[in-house]
Amino acid sequence: MATYSATNYLANGAKLRSSSSQPEWFTLTYQVPTTLTLASADVIKFGKMGANQQIIAYALGANGSIAAGTGNSTLTVGSTNVSGNIADFGGNDSTVGAFTSVDHVSADNDDLFVTLGTLTTATTSGARSVNLRVLVANQEMQPSQANTPFTFPTLA
Repeated sequence: MATYSATNYLANGAKLRSSSSQPEWFTLTYQVPTTLTLASADVIKFGKMGANQQIIAYALGANGSIAAGTGNSTLTVGSTNVSGNIADFGGNDSTVGAFTSVDHVSADNDDLFVTLGTLTTATTSGARSVNLRVLVANQEMQPSQANTPFTFPTLA
């Protein structure tokens, strides 16, 4: 098992947080070095989370193949697996997306990372990247509009 870090993770002070009253999408990429072969249980750190944030949905994929199969990979915030098992996403230009399966709230500076599942026939060279898109919401966010009451019409 090895740990790799995306450029955003390495940037000083760059934290993922929703800055508006609505959830926001963030796109993060780990560029796999051309001579690196990823292995089962490798960890890719994509970013740091701001305090009181929730990941609502995600899309995880590969640009170029990293392996024929990626087994049961997981998306984690801090120490909480928020995705359950993510089926194969590692094929050429494939993406798997879903809503998160676990209610969670990030602490300030929590790592956002993917742990690769069991890789089958790992790709050993070439231009490849692992791409993660996350929909982030502030736990304390308020509705953008006040609720408007309505009544159903009665049938005559």
